[in-house]
Formats: sequence, C-alpha cells, structure tokens
Amino acid sequence: MEAKLEMVCAAGLFHVMLLFLAFIGSILVIVFSAIKSTDVYEALDRAKADPAVIEALDFPIKDGLLVVEVRQTHQRIDLLQKSAPANSR
Repeated sequence: MEAKLEMVCAAGLFHVMLLFLAFIGSILVIVFSAIKSTDVYEALDRAKADPAVIEALDFPIKDGLLVVEVRQTHQRIDLLQKSAPANSR
C-alpha cells in the first residue's frame, strides 16, 4: 500500500513539474514574440535588406538571439577631435 502511495505521489509531482515547465515556456514564448515585434526588429529587417547598410558595414547582418548595438570607436574619436577647440592650451 505504501509503495503504491509513493508511486502516485511521484507521478503527481512529475505532472506538476511538467505543468510548471509548460507555464514558464509559454511565458517565454509570449515575451520573446512581443520583443520580436518591436520597432528595433523591424528596423533590423530593413537594414538586412538594404545594400547600402551591408556595404557600410563590410559584412551582412546575421540573425542572433539578441540585437546588439555595435559602434566603431574610431568614428567617435574623429567626432571628438572635430568638436574639440583647435587651441586647447
């Protein structure tokens, strides 16, 4: 009798864990689909299709898990040099 009760409890716990994982998975699907429908991802799709963007980056844009902003540091230094006064002493 005790072995049968332990098996029923283990099966019940297993089903509860499966339901919990399904709940967490459905929340993740909803969140990531909401994120993928934002303006940033729409702009990313447009940038992937634009030949001028690919030429400016020197490589095509690839899909990944997250969108990461990449900036070239030498352009920022050029902008700082242009905005600095000529006589800084």
